Formats: sequence, structure tokens, C-alpha cells
Amino acid sequence: MDLVYKSEKPLFVLSMVIGTIVWLALVVGTFGVALVYVLLFLIIYLFAHSGFIAYLRGNTLELSESQFPDLYKQYLEACERLEIEEIPTAYLMMSDGILNALATRFLRRHYVVLYSSVVEALRSRPDALRFYFGHELAHIKRGHLNLQWLKMPASILPLLGAAYRRAQEYTCDLHGLAASNSREDALAALAVLGTGGEKLADVNVNGFIDQQRYTGGFWMSYHELTNDYPWLCKRLAHIAAVSGARNGRASEYKAPSRSFFAGVFAAFTPRFGVGGGASVLVLVAIIGVLAAIAIPAYQDYTLRAQASGAMPLVEQVESAAAEYVNEHKAYPESPADVGLPEEMETGPVSHVAVIDEGFELTLRSSNALLNEKTIVVGAYQNDDGSIQWHCVGGTLDQKYRSAKCRSQQP
Repeated sequence: MDLVYKSEKPLFVLSMVIGTIVWLALVVGTFGVALVYVLLFLIIYLFAHSGFIAYLRGNTLELSESQFPDLYKQYLEACERLEIEEIPTAYLMMSDGILNALATRFLRRHYVVLYSSVVEALRSRPDALRFYFGHELAHIKRGHLNLQWLKMPASILPLLGAAYRRAQEYTCDLHGLAASNSREDALAALAVLGTGGEKLADVNVNGFIDQQRYTGGFWMSYHELTNDYPWLCKRLAHIAAVSGARNGRASEYKAPSRSFFAGVFAAFTPRFGVGGGASVLVLVAIIGVLAAIAIPAYQDYTLRAQASGAMPLVEQVESAAAEYVNEHKAYPESPADVGLPEEMETGPVSHVAVIDEGFELTLRSSNALLNEKTIVVGAYQNDDGSIQWHCVGGTLDQKYRSAKCRSQQP
């Protein structure tokens, strides 16, 4: 069975040709100035997308042999059936009933994000889960995530951009079918996207497929032509036909014809997102979500970098205080005992004092979240009588501290 939808390859070639011509024209026409803006955009995108990847790594569960091993085994089986040697990292994300999944790439690594609602709905049907896994893995196997910047000029063109994305979805469904190897479970995996898990057992798949008879009208034709996804009933019909043909039970799928006038209007609707007049709003929303994740993360990173400027002094206090205790069998009584003045005119620390808990270092910063905040370097005794040092005390927020001053416990 050919796992690539019939129109994907020619649309890919056309997109690459158009993209190459547009970029070359921009570079030559602006004498290279366009490259500066491209680089700036790529840097902004890198920081924005890094926020999403950081969110995945910090807040969602990574599938592994010790984390949902049954799901991970089925995921590996889907990779094996699709002959994917370098296994993408898979995460399970709480989805609040949203039925979807996604594949993404950051730098040179690939990730597959699985939504918990779909996994729960298909948990009792392993072949349906493998379809779900296989669909997302196909985006990686087919290189849909590669060279997107080069294809971008073509991707926003009316008709072409959305048509190429829909062809990718049909291709991914074919890969999902190959990973599943079960017609009924493949159809169930698609049907759950339209019904949810609770009603899946009662779905009349043939009735769902029959809804494609409505897709030839003006409005449905227009919104499909400007949308990144084919109508779900047509995707079901496509998989039903292909899997039936493979078993000698059906012929090649023929989609209902679309309204000619819908095509005319769609030819004047650029693609900026998932489709139609709302595509610009969707794009803005996506950028806003990514920015909402990335900007606070970046701000925390810069403040943490500023606060880390005090770490050499923290380590100096620990070392000098340890030597003082070993030599005098007593705790230092003043900053001078560890070779430091009380007041510092420059640097990340403005004041050093001895308090009951230990040495208190007061930070200096132009940012109110750091300025006048304190780090306390103190000592504690282990069960064997030995003394160790910590820097977890003080008023500085934990998220701005170095790993050392967050992980140690007195």
C-alpha cells in the first residue's frame, strides 16, 4: 500500500519551487537585507517555541518503560511498523476533553504530544491507539516539519497552502492505518475525534461517512478549501475505501466534487492558520499562547542569571566559614572573620551580615524582584556529627536561585 497521498508529492515540489523563487527574489531585491529580518524572526520563533518545549518537559509525562509502559510499548510498536529508527520523545498531556495530538520539532529533536482524552478513549483498543500514534509519527517520517521556513511563502498562498496541509493529513492517516493494521480500529481512532470516547461504542461509522454528501455545497466547500484539515467524514471515507481496497472489498476512494464558486472565493483567501477568515485570529492566538509561556520563562531565566552573580561570594563564604569552624571550633562572629567587609560598593551583593541563621547576603539589582532580597548561607549538622553548608535561606524567591541553592536542604 502506498502510504503517501496522491497529491502530496506534487504539492510539495510546487511549494518548494515557489518558496525558493520568493526567497531568492527577496534576498536579491533587498541586497541581502531580508536575511536580517529572517534571522530576527527565527530568533523570536526559537525563543517562543522553546517555551512550549520547556512546558512539555516540565509539566507533562514522558512515556517510557517506567511511565505508562503499556502505552510506551504500543508507541514503540507503531514506530517499528513505520520503520522509524530514531524514536521521537513522546509526552502525554492532560487535555481537558480536547481530542487531538501533535508532532513538533525543536532544533534537531522531534517530539510527539499525545492528548490524554484520546488515549483514554482508545485505551482498550491497542490497534486504534497505534493508528493515533502512527498518524503523528508520519509527520516526522515524511519530513512535514522540515524546511518549513523555505516552504512558508507557498504555505500562505490561497488554495495551495491549505491543499498541501490537507494532503499531509491524508498521508498521515495512511501511515496510521499501516501502524494499526486494523480497518475497524483505524476508523474508530478517527471517529473518536468527532464523538468523544463516551459515545464511541455507539457510533455508526457508515452513517458518519455518509455525511460527506453535504460537503459539496458552497459553504462547506469554501471552508474546506481554506482549512488545513479535510472534513472528518471524508477522512473516514478515505480510510474505509483504502483499507477495503487492500482487502479486495472496495475500489479507490472518490471524494464528492466541490462547489466551483467556493473555489473562486477561496482563491482570494490567503492561508494564515487552520483556515478561513478566522485564520489570522488563530495565528495571533497561537503566537499569544506561545508568548505567554515563553516571555515569563525568559524573564525568569534572565533574573536567575543575575542572581547567580552572587554565587561566587556564596561559595567563598562557605569555604572560609568552614575553615574558620575547623580552626576555631566556633562559628564566625562577623564578615571580617571570613575576609569580607560588611558593605560592598559594587557587585551583585551590597551587604554581608552575620545573623542567627548564618551569613546573610543582601543582593543589589536594578530589578525590584532581586534588589534587597537576601540569601542566607548557614550550616547544619549531619547525623554523624559532620557539618555541611546550605544556601536555601533568605527572602530571594526560589525560582530565581541557582540549582545549588534550591536543591540543598538544611
